[in-house]
Parts: sequence; structure tokens; C-alpha cells
Amino acid sequence: MAEHEQITLTLNGREQRVKQGTSLLALVESLGVDAGRVVVERNLEIVPAQDLDKTAVCAGDRIEVIHFVGGG
Repeated sequence: MAEHEQITLTLNGREQRVKQGTSLLALVESLGVDAGRVVVERNLEIVPAQDLDKTAVCAGDRIEVIHFVGGG
């Protein structure tokens, strides 16, 4: 599969198409959120923050991005 081809995954419960080889960090950044303020779950497993840039998404992945919100 060529790197420019699209794959389908589920992101926060919605089907999404992204480029093959997209990292979890790039995916999070495409949502416009600070990667330092989220937890990413891939196929029911938490991905450590230091691994987001080196973990590529795959077709069929189920990704959940949980954003921390401060408040008082």
C-alpha cells in the first residue's frame, strides 16, 4: 500500500479517512487539540504520550482521544 493512500478508521466513534502512515500525534494535531492535554486509546489500549509520534494508525483502528478540561 502506498503511503499516500487513504485508510478508514474509527475516531471518537465516527468513521474517518486518513492517509496511510499517519501518526497518532499527527491525527491528534489535526483535531486542533494540544497533544499534551489528551490521552489516546488505540484499540482499547492507552498509547503512552512519548509514543504518539512513532505510532502509525492502521486500517480498522478504533481511536479515542480524551481531552482534559481544567476548571474549578
